Amino acid sequence: MHLQYFVQFRLFFNHFRFLAYLFIFLCYDKTMKNLKENNIKKTIWHIKRICNNIENNKEDEYRKIELFHLKSSIEILTRILNNENPYPNLDREEVF
Repeated sequence: MHLQYFVQFRLFFNHFRFLAYLFIFLCYDKTMKNLKENNIKKTIWHIKRICNNIENNKEDEYRKIELFHLKSSIEILTRILNNENPYPNLDREEVF
């Protein structure tokens, strides 16, 4: 008799656990898509801002600095599009 209740409980528990994992997966997938989209938007905004700074400034030293920032932002965008972390040495998945 107790064995029957135990088996029913295990079946119920396994079904519940499966549904919980499915819910977490679906929510995680949606969250990751939103995160990737937001990261792409932020990175493109940074690239536009840097390009404006390069265009509006006449000093070569300042332009070199902004070109370095532009190169870094393009590398970050490439990593985001390849489903990698934006910053390789940090655990952060969101663009600053």
